[in-house]
Amino acid sequence: MASSKLPDGDLAFNYFPGNYRWCHGLLIALSGAPWGGAEIDEVNRIGLRLKGKAPDDDAAWFNEWSGEAERIEAIGHAEAARGYALTAAGYLRRAAHYYQVGERFVHPKTEASQAAYQRAVDCFKKAASLMTHPKIEHVEVPYEGTSLPGILVHADPRPGRSGAAPRGAATRFNRSSATDRTPSFRHTREAREAPREREPSWHHDRVGRFVVIDKDSGRPSRLALAGRPSREIVAGTGLMIQV
Repeated sequence: MASSKLPDGDLAFNYFPGNYRWCHGLLIALSGAPWGGAEIDEVNRIGLRLKGKAPDDDAAWFNEWSGEAERIEAIGHAEAARGYALTAAGYLRRAAHYYQVGERFVHPKTEASQAAYQRAVDCFKKAASLMTHPKIEHVEVPYEGTSLPGILVHADPRPGRSGAAPRGAATRFNRSSATDRTPSFRHTREAREAPREREPSWHHDRVGRFVVIDKDSGRPSRLALAGRPSREIVAGTGLMIQV
């Protein structure tokens, strides 16, 4: 059956009509839903609170996302204390994402936005520690007298393959416009589950391990490490690692 004709005019997602930045920011959150980075209802509740705000009221944007992230984080910690590790991990992954969506429009960065960023990192690390599958480790890659933070996602054992056999690795670098944990929701699962013919360059879960080396722009370690444009040097550092 043929689909109907699309309407004329702007076909973009316009949750906040006329406010491209906020529409895009909310889409970033929504896009994490299939990979455990968001619940659509939670994102909608944040959006409803922001309806009617001035399009340049980025303080309101930060406050609403951070407030919801704090609420979700608190539930995650409570569930962890009750012994419900996987439930807790789900809440903490979402909190991490909401913190980062909220602080992305804060320029210049403030103590509050830096604190929100740190809480995002801490939530993601806690979630990773509670998950049994996939196994996720936070690692430090030696680099020019310091180190680059990375996320190592272990591969599933391949049937019929010896555990002692060498394993390959894929390295994923973020762009300067992305935050370090945000794409991890998508790519840790994509790399493990995507059909080989659709994602040949990412599908390493059957043969090795998937490594996310957080951006060379300096943002993932922005509290201590400045960015640099020479991406090939950082890429070489990551690709030399064999896991």
